Amino acid sequence: MFKKIIMKKILPILSGLILTCASLNAQTTVFEENFNSSASMPSSIEVVNYNNDGTTFEFQQSGGVNNSKCAGIGYAYPENFDAIRVYNTIYEAGKTYTLTFSHKAASSIYTEKFFCGFWNSNSSVWGEVSAVQYTNDTSFQEVTLSYTPSSNHYGYVNITNKSEDEFGWYVDDISITVTVPSAISVVTSPASQISKNSAVSGGTITNPNNEVIETVAILWLDLGTSNVEVASQNYQQDSYSINMPNLIEDTDYAVRAWLITENEDTIYGSVEYFTTLDPCANDDEVFLSNLAFIDESTAASFGTYFIDYELPGTLNYDALNPNNFLNPGLPVSFKVQCSNQKENGNAIVSGECRLRTSDSQITILDSISGLNNVGWGSTAWSTDEFKIQVSSSVTESFTAFVDFVVIENGEEYVTRCIPIPVKSFSMNQNSIDDDANPDSDGDGDGIVEPGERIETLPTIDNDSEFQSSLVAGFLRNLKSYSGIEILNDVQGSSGTIYSQGWYNVSFGSPAPMEAGQINAAPEYDFVFDYDMDETYSFQLDLIVAGGFYLFGDTLSGATLIRQSTPIYYNSTYPAAVTGIQDNLDKSSNVSIYPNPTNGKISISSEDGQFGSSEVQVFSSIGQIVLSKNDVIIGNNPTEIDLSALPKGVYTLVIAGEGAMSQNQIVVD
Repeated sequence: MFKKIIMKKILPILSGLILTCASLNAQTTVFEENFNSSASMPSSIEVVNYNNDGTTFEFQQSGGVNNSKCAGIGYAYPENFDAIRVYNTIYEAGKTYTLTFSHKAASSIYTEKFFCGFWNSNSSVWGEVSAVQYTNDTSFQEVTLSYTPSSNHYGYVNITNKSEDEFGWYVDDISITVTVPSAISVVTSPASQISKNSAVSGGTITNPNNEVIETVAILWLDLGTSNVEVASQNYQQDSYSINMPNLIEDTDYAVRAWLITENEDTIYGSVEYFTTLDPCANDDEVFLSNLAFIDESTAASFGTYFIDYELPGTLNYDALNPNNFLNPGLPVSFKVQCSNQKENGNAIVSGECRLRTSDSQITILDSISGLNNVGWGSTAWSTDEFKIQVSSSVTESFTAFVDFVVIENGEEYVTRCIPIPVKSFSMNQNSIDDDANPDSDGDGDGIVEPGERIETLPTIDNDSEFQSSLVAGFLRNLKSYSGIEILNDVQGSSGTIYSQGWYNVSFGSPAPMEAGQINAAPEYDFVFDYDMDETYSFQLDLIVAGGFYLFGDTLSGATLIRQSTPIYYNSTYPAAVTGIQDNLDKSSNVSIYPNPTNGKISISSEDGQFGSSEVQVFSSIGQIVLSKNDVIIGNNPTEIDLSALPKGVYTLVIAGEGAMSQNQIVVD
């Protein structure tokens, strides 16, 4: 089990010194003199009078640290040159010797000059020497000097005074420590098993002298914030791994192995760098470049509105969503376009593409398609369709995310985090003009009444987080009311009336609708005739289509998405009967069971007057979700499979040879 540790040894590292902190090894004090145990100059101190001026270091009964005993030197003229010599011995290569002593001036009137160093007697040179330092400070100051010989030699330590004064200089608490380097080394393992939020590192230990190791550990640093984390475990073997949890995705880190020996030596490995995964990082050899929710033939039926998009030749729509709107609660089909940029220059001859998502609002109905004959440097559409369904509980705009994996010859190429904007557009407001000018004809009371021609101007909001280009609206009578005719390509008072048009037009061209833009209007209003026998509440649908830059910033990279948005009229009046309900014989003796159903239903008619019939199932918004022809409805039950329908209330309409019938069914 891993544990977080905080130790004095790692405090410099936790302060951000991960890249410069050296190994900390055990120290031994080999010389120490504070003068307090002597009544005269201790034998460990050799006093050297270099210039034979009669004045040199003497034992002092007071004046030292805490006014204790010490060594001092008094008046000297013209210049004192005297030293304390200690630790005359053999200095070993590779070990680090550290001299520490305290000093002060006896008076602030004169400035003391001094230096210290390690003398190499074999070569008669300084192995390490300080610069000449100056002080008139009458409080004790500490001096430290370290020396690591490159070869063994005989030598000693000098603390030398070169002052010209009348009062003197004091030295106390002299010590020398030796740090013996451990023979242990540790190499930091490069980070592995790198994911969005975790990675693994550790170390490989070399321990030629079989020194006792107590703890192994790693520390890692978020290079962006300098936040350091440490994890350790008890030593078990010379190769170890430790997990680094709770990392930040797509972030640069440094990691370093380290260990602590029984002697409290702290050994550090080198620094390794790694970057956690970007959750949306994509393969740069084979990747998706577009989605298509409409094919070329369907696009052509809308005139020139969709000619600028790159679309597949064919796309099979689900019978439950024959218009293939990207609306919640309806299965929507689409193809994917794949780009082949393989480093080896090979084509994708026979690949497979798989769809996946972790979005709880998305149900995948068909997750696999072929991907064949994609030449190097080119793109191609999948051979067949994928299918998803957005939860009917989605009532506001949101972005669904899906991943695609292309598999060929055991290799996987992943395109992650593909955004699909759902319910991108909403109705902002709708104005009704039923006066007698210019293209409307009515009494001007704002109510759609029999015999009136209505101008309607629905404005929309872009609720998505994406810019949308070439936004167009198409007013449609999807509920097939027999008393409503939407005018199209009809000469009006000031020009031709169309049932479709561009939105957000500026200087004669459709400008992009920015994310969050509200109240965009069509270039011209729409016009329809209302010829029902009474004033009813009813619903027309505005099909809104726009290009979303999900894969690039050029129009060829835009994804064309369509949705239907209802427009309600005369909301306080009784509901109109849809066109599919006209002349229904509701007295016909039709039996439907089970109802409610969770799958198949059986339909029969005792009087047998339907014969070969057309059976249609309509959703609660009037869209055809199932249609079958030549269904025999008679005395013997006929089975209809509704298992593909989402839960909800539907209208089942039977149009037979001699009768029609409408029935409500519940799928649960």
